[in-house]
Order: sequence, then structure tokens, then C-alpha cells
Amino acid sequence: MLIAGGLFASGPAIIEILYDDRYLAAGQMLSILSFLLIFARYTITMAAYMALGKPHLTAVINIVKCLGLFGFLFGLYRYFGVDGAIAAVAIHMLPAVAVMFIFNRKEELNNFRYEIAVLSVWPVGYGLGLIFNMIVASF
Repeated sequence: MLIAGGLFASGPAIIEILYDDRYLAAGQMLSILSFLLIFARYTITMAAYMALGKPHLTAVINIVKCLGLFGFLFGLYRYFGVDGAIAAVAIHMLPAVAVMFIFNRKEELNNFRYEIAVLSVWPVGYGLGLIFNMIVASF
């Protein structure tokens, strides 16, 4: 979460440091795609379903992820162009995470205190990214 928040805040600065002006648009893309890191941590849940002997739950989640990707991709690209398509890739796991929470409730795997604690680290990373931006701007 710390890295996701930091990349969201400092994506353009990182690209500006690493690449020449031709690639400046990648900074905004990096910021948007940093949301994938938030959702990536939920992929371990599918391994838990396999360990519980319930691979069908993993199959359902993969179907929801696929539908989410194509649904968001076509919808957001149509209205917002390439930026919308990038955002679609970044948030395509949102419906799958909602389904995971439903399955986790049935399997007694939810721990909302832990979820809140982990998600509360994102703003710290965002703040560190802003500090990084100020340091880079001073040079």
C-alpha cells in the first residue's frame, strides 16, 4: 500500500527522471496503474480457496475478473479514450474483490480491522510521494 500511494503521487516525477520528454505521458499512466497494487494483494485469496478445497470459487472469481476487465475496458474507452482504458485496467478487479469478500464471509476469512489497517497505509505512501515530488522539484 505504501508503494501504491507513493507511485500514485509521484508517477510523473519518476518518469520525468528516468526518461526523456517523449515519455512524459507515461507518468500519468503509472499513477493510474498504481491502483493495480491495491488489488493485487487479494490474489492470495484464490490460493486460500484452493487450500480449502474449493477451486470453483477461484473459477467464479476469474470469470468476474474477466467480465470486469472487458466491461470496464469497453465502457471507459468509449467515453474517455486511452485514459479510460488505462483506468479500466487499473480497476478491473474491483467487482472480483467484492465477490471475494462475499466468499470470504461464507468461509470466515474476512478480517475488516486488518483491511482498514492495511488500506490506511496508502495515504502515508501518497504523502511520501508528495515529499519526493518536492525534493525532485527543488533540483
